[in-house]
Amino acid sequence: MEEWVVDFRWPFGPREVREWDQLLAKLDPVRLNDQKDKAVWKLESKGQYTTRLMYRFLTFRGVNDRRAAKLWKNKLPMKIRVFLRQTFHNRLPTGLALKSKMYQLPTLWGAGKH
Repeated sequence: MEEWVVDFRWPFGPREVREWDQLLAKLDPVRLNDQKDKAVWKLESKGQYTTRLMYRFLTFRGVNDRRAAKLWKNKLPMKIRVFLRQTFHNRLPTGLALKSKMYQLPTLWGAGKH
């Protein structure tokens, strides 16, 4: 068994020593050879990486929202689509949230007048 020997320019503290030991433990089963490396994308059955599959992986939350899919394929202006998405997911900024960000709310229909 070969041992990893690395010279560092600075001394490690106790935390860095523990992290280094953990890294070495993870590297212990790794065996290097002269064969050419080959990248395999484990998230796809063919093993090939595509940005489309990466985007799907990063955005997938466990449930496909068909309503949202239809919304994004629609020809509505982007700000309308964003507004509808926020509405569907109960994410519209409330007056209280806007006020906490120092946004001046307009007085509507006499609201706030006593």
